[in-house]
Amino acid sequence: MWQHLIATIPLIRWSKTQPVTKWLHDEGIKLDPEQVATRRRELERRFVSAFEDVDVWLTPTSPVVAPALGRYGGLPPAQAFHEVAPVGAFTAIFNATGQPAASVPMGLTRAGMPMGVQLAGRPLGDDVVLRLARQLEQLMPWRGRVAPESA
Repeated sequence: MWQHLIATIPLIRWSKTQPVTKWLHDEGIKLDPEQVATRRRELERRFVSAFEDVDVWLTPTSPVVAPALGRYGGLPPAQAFHEVAPVGAFTAIFNATGQPAASVPMGLTRAGMPMGVQLAGRPLGDDVVLRLARQLEQLMPWRGRVAPESA
């Protein structure tokens, strides 16, 4: 689905993009749009039905600590994509299904790096997600917080 999504971006100079972005595009143009649409509808059906009895899911924003800057540089594009994928393990599905979601700061790692929680709602439930995110941000103010230089 990511490959197809990237392939639909109207960009003239794909050669100027990051190698992983170019790889996504090149693989995405090989895919059958109808098969991708069918897979997306199935994903939407499965995840939307999971919200029948709840208004909001609370998940980590990411299950892993943010990788060091440049961590994936120099890797072959497919390998870079697959290695970075866990960072978005909880967020990608809501990007794919179009459900509203927000990441809110919730604390710091032992190294002082920020961590977040994700609020994900029902389709068209943006108002619920945004109101809850605002309440959490007011209870846990993060304005002015800066990660330490050593992080």
